[in-house]
Amino acid sequence: MLRGNWRVFLAAFGFLVAVLGLGSAIAWVLWPGSSDLPTYGWQETAYSDYEPGGTSCQPAEINRLRPNAKRASQREACENAAEQYRIQTNDLKQQTRAADAAVASVLIAEWQSKATVFGLIVGFYTLAAASAAAIFAKQAADETRRSAEAAESAVAEARRIGEAQVRCYASVGTVVLEFERSGALLLQLVVNNAGQSPAKEVRWGWRIGIRDTDTGALWRSPETVILRGTVGSSVSAGESFISTSVIADLLDDIPMRNALIDSTRVICDLLVDIEWQDVFGTPFSERLRFTADFRPKDKFGEPVIAERYTAYREEILREFKAPLA
Repeated sequence: MLRGNWRVFLAAFGFLVAVLGLGSAIAWVLWPGSSDLPTYGWQETAYSDYEPGGTSCQPAEINRLRPNAKRASQREACENAAEQYRIQTNDLKQQTRAADAAVASVLIAEWQSKATVFGLIVGFYTLAAASAAAIFAKQAADETRRSAEAAESAVAEARRIGEAQVRCYASVGTVVLEFERSGALLLQLVVNNAGQSPAKEVRWGWRIGIRDTDTGALWRSPETVILRGTVGSSVSAGESFISTSVIADLLDDIPMRNALIDSTRVICDLLVDIEWQDVFGTPFSERLRFTADFRPKDKFGEPVIAERYTAYREEILREFKAPLA
């Protein structure tokens, strides 16, 4: 967990460094330079000691002129020069005002450009922060999903273990065959429940093949397996149920019945199907094979226990030649 936190911290630090570096690069490329324009300061324009016409326009000099017509002409010329100077001075002031306004416009445009670049950088940082938030939110969502899946798996595993501990384990433990001199064959199945809960809706069925090794005669029960048992039948935990059946079809086969009465050796191949449900409603089924090898003349009226099929019983099935499937 600590290693994972360090990994997240390093990733966040690297992302922050990358964002700051890129933002600085954007600012360095797009940031406008400061303008260095002159300021004319028209407001500070002062009147100088300049007098239009020079000393010839001073009142004392004008009064010395003779005749009066020359004096009036000089006075008019000096007034025209003063008016011309006034007009030129006002034009210069207006031009200075225009130049200062142009400088102000340049400064305003400069700061507008800087504000635009600053907004661009802020927007970039905002986008980067939103992207980082989205990435971490996705990681958090993935982690939450993984935690939920792990919790769900843990609950399912705990339930499976709990059900396995208390479920029923039904099976056919013992199969007993008994031949009668009449040719009848009795079949007895012992159904065991080795679990800790009842086995419900228990049903069972079987198919049997019988071969007389003296004559080679073969008899088989019908292909269709009819499951026996009543609706709602159950076997309690740790208990057994015994089912006894008479194979009536064998009595109707008179040649086979007579062959078995006189036979010195009989091989039986028996398939047993069993179905049941546990207390959780889960269905189960199992198919078991049993074999028996005996001398009927020595076993009339006596029980013969069929053995569960294992590898060492394979020789009997090869001798049977046509095992059930």
